[in-house]
Amino acid sequence: LQAVDNGNPDQGPAFLEQLQGLLDLNRIGLVGHSTGGGAMVDLVLDSQNSQKSQNSDNTNNTNNSNNSDNSDNSDNSRIGALVGLDAWVEPLGEETLEQSRYTVPSLFLRSAEWEGGINDEYLVPFVQRLNDSSELRQIEGITHGQFTTLYMYRPVVKWLGLLGNTDPAAFADYQRDTIRQFFDKHL
Repeated sequence: LQAVDNGNPDQGPAFLEQLQGLLDLNRIGLVGHSTGGGAMVDLVLDSQNSQKSQNSDNTNNTNNSNNSDNSDNSDNSRIGALVGLDAWVEPLGEETLEQSRYTVPSLFLRSAEWEGGINDEYLVPFVQRLNDSSELRQIEGITHGQFTTLYMYRPVVKWLGLLGNTDPAAFADYQRDTIRQFFDKHL
């Protein structure tokens, strides 16, 4: 993202050049659905472990001038909030989630369809350990797939049983508004 903001043409498709100078990289919000939600949690954990390592290196190697400002430019200090949509954190493992120093404010939206599954054994205790910096909201009447754009194809996907009994368009509005409000609060 830094390269895109700097106008580096070697970073992805050419249309990204339109973003040159427009990205606020000091206030990054992450959103991910299912495996993507778990990946966003993993990214935060990795950046915090990286930050911890950098701080340790700075303490142990005070003669290295390159270490002086790492904490100000770390990915960890730039990630300001995370939203997980039926975030699948089970692959991260109980030990990883229990021992983390996770401090990023997070909102986890979960479909009723996922309640009681194996992911709960990992997600629920993780969110509870985060106390006030995190929230888990159970959404009744929706399916796992409704966090995607399935609502746009409601006649077909309803017939296939991929939608819950909540109005898909109303849920899509709720989801957008909830994410926007959460990011406005924390970013």
